[in-house]
Amino acid sequence: MTFLNPLLLWGALAVSVPILIHLLNKRKFERVIWAAMRFLQISVEQNQRRIQIEDLILLVLRCLLIGLLALALARPAIKAAGAGRFLGQESVAGVIILDNSYSMSATDGVQPRFEQAKRAAQSILDAMPNASAIALILASDRADAVIPEPIKDLNLVRKTIEDAQLSDRSTNLEPSIRAALETLKGRTEPRKEIYLLTDGQANGWEKMDDIRGELSDARSTVHAQVILLGSKLDANVGVTDLHLGDGDLPLADEPLTFAATLKNFGSSPGADAHNVRLSLHVDDDPTVAEEVVDVLKAGQSKTVQLSAKIHSVGAHTVTVAIPVETDRLPADDSRTLALRTLKDINVLMVDGDPGAGARQGSTDIIRGYLAEGYKTADGVSLIKVNTIAPTEMHTQRLDEYSVIVLSNVTDFPHSMLDSLANYLRRGYGGLIVFPGNFANTRFYNEELVGRYHFLPASLGQAPRGNPDPNNDSVYFKLQGSNFNNEITRMWNTPNSGSPASIKTWMAFELIPDAAAKRDAEEKTAGPNDAWISYAGSPEVVLSYGKGVGDASLDGKPAIMQRRWGMGRVFEFSSTADRKWNTLGDDPYVYLPLFHKIVSVIVRRQDDQLNIKVGDKFVYHPGDEMLGKDAMIFRPRQKTAVDSRA
Repeated sequence: MTFLNPLLLWGALAVSVPILIHLLNKRKFERVIWAAMRFLQISVEQNQRRIQIEDLILLVLRCLLIGLLALALARPAIKAAGAGRFLGQESVAGVIILDNSYSMSATDGVQPRFEQAKRAAQSILDAMPNASAIALILASDRADAVIPEPIKDLNLVRKTIEDAQLSDRSTNLEPSIRAALETLKGRTEPRKEIYLLTDGQANGWEKMDDIRGELSDARSTVHAQVILLGSKLDANVGVTDLHLGDGDLPLADEPLTFAATLKNFGSSPGADAHNVRLSLHVDDDPTVAEEVVDVLKAGQSKTVQLSAKIHSVGAHTVTVAIPVETDRLPADDSRTLALRTLKDINVLMVDGDPGAGARQGSTDIIRGYLAEGYKTADGVSLIKVNTIAPTEMHTQRLDEYSVIVLSNVTDFPHSMLDSLANYLRRGYGGLIVFPGNFANTRFYNEELVGRYHFLPASLGQAPRGNPDPNNDSVYFKLQGSNFNNEITRMWNTPNSGSPASIKTWMAFELIPDAAAKRDAEEKTAGPNDAWISYAGSPEVVLSYGKGVGDASLDGKPAIMQRRWGMGRVFEFSSTADRKWNTLGDDPYVYLPLFHKIVSVIVRRQDDQLNIKVGDKFVYHPGDEMLGKDAMIFRPRQKTAVDSRA
C-alpha cells in the first residue's frame, strides 16, 4: 500500500489527545463515611466494572476516529494488481487517440463518425478515476498531439475534444500509436492506458506488423483498447480529380473546360449510383454549369466535362460538387481548383538567327502559329509575342512573360543566367529551348546543364543527320505510337494527326542530365552545386522512331522536359524553323504541340496554388506587391490570423 499524501500520516499523533483528556478527567474523591453509604456500596460495586468497560470503549472509539481521519487524508492506494481497479481508486495515465482523418466524416444518416468518436471519448473521461491524467492525439496520416503530455484537468481535455476538427488527410495510425507509447514512457501512475477511437479504415493499418510489435513490447505496462465506430460504408460517390481541360489557357472571358472525375467506391451490385448531379461553381457565385450522370456503377470512374467563363483577371477558385445530402461521406463530395486567369499570354522570343530578310528568322513560324491559334471573337490574338535579339535580353523584365523561347541562341552572360534562374525558381513562367547551327554546345552543356541544370539534357558535340534537305533518302522520323506523356497523349486518339509524318534531317542527340536525375532521386547535392536542388528529373516528351538511312537517333529523345523550381523547361533536339526539319510545314502537328507546351507552362504557374495536404505553401508575389500589406487567412476561416508588411 502507498499513500498519495504521506505527510498527513503525522495526523495520527492526534490520537494522544483523547487519551490525555481521559486521564485528566479522572477525579479524586474524598472518602466520607456516613450511615446511608452502606446501602449504595453494594450497587456501586455491581456497576463499577461495566462503567470502566464503557469508558474504555469510548476512549478507543475516539482514538480510532482520529486515526481513521488521518489515514483518509493521507489517501492510501493499494498497489496489488486489480485491487485498485476493483475499488475504483487507481489513478490512470492515459492517451486518447482520436481519428480525425477525412473518412471520419462518413455518416449513418444521423451522426458522423467523428461526432460518435467525440461522444465515446467523453464517456471514457467520465469513467476515469480521480487523479487520472490524460493526453490527446488527433490521428490522420500524422500524429497531432494537441495535448502532448497527460494532464489532470479533465475538463480541459473535454473542451479540447469538443473543439477538435476533422482534417482532409488520409489515415495512418502507426505514428499516433508510437507517439502515445512514447508519451507514457516514464509515467509513475499505477495504470497506463491507450484508447484508440477510429473507423478502422484499411489504409490506417497498412503498417499493422509494426503496430502489433510496438503494442506487444509494451503490453506488460500499457493496456490498449481499440474502439471501432460506424458501420460499413458501401454506397459512396466521390470527386477524385479536377483540372483545366487539356490545351486550355486560363484566359478571362474565354470559354474554359474543366474535367471532373467521379468514382463510385461501392463494391456490391446494389451500390450503383443513379442520377448523380455534378455542379460547377466559380468563387462564391451560384452554379454556372451542371451535368447529370445517369448511372455510375460500383467501382466505376467517369470523367465529366463542364464549361464556364471567368470574367475577371486574377486568382479564382473553381469547385465541382455533388449534393452532400445524397451521399454518406461528405469529405470527398467536392474538389476545388485554384487558378489565375490572365488577360492575355505574353511570350518573349529570343531569336539567335534573325535571317537575312522578312519571315526568315528562326522564330517566324512559331510566332505565326501562336498569333493564329488563340483569338477572340473579334479576331484579336490573345498571345502577345515580343521578338528580340540575344543582346537585348538584359533590357527585358522577364517576370512579365509567361513563356520565354530561346531559338538558336549562341550564348549569353552569367548575369542573364542568374536572371533566368530567378525567373524559373519563382514560377513566373517557363522556358523553351531550340538549338541550331549557331548554338555553342560547350556553353549549353557546361552552363545550361552542368552549372544551372536548366536543360534536361546535354547536346551531342555535333548535330547528326544529313545537311542536305533535298536528299530524301536520309532522315529521322518521330515516333508514331505509344504516346505516354501528358503533352503527346492527344495523338493516341484516332484522326488526330501523327508526328510520324515529320521528317528531320539534322538534330542533336539529347543526353539526359544524369547528375540532376540522380540528385532528384537521392535528394543529395554536392557542396559546389548550388542550383541542382531546383532541377527535377529529366523526362522524355517525344522520341524518334525508326530512321530512314540513319538509325543513330532511333528511340532517342526528340523533346525533353524537366521541372526547375516552380517553372518548367522544354528542350528540342532540332530547330524551330524549316532548316533542319519539316515540323513547320505541318500545322496539324506543330500547332497543337506548341500550344500544348505553352498551356502546360502557363498552368504550371498555378501549381503552387494547388498543394497536397501537408505540403508547404510557397508563393512569390510580383514586384508590384513590394511595400504593400498582406493578410494571411487559414483555410475556411474569414478572420485573418496574421498580417505582414
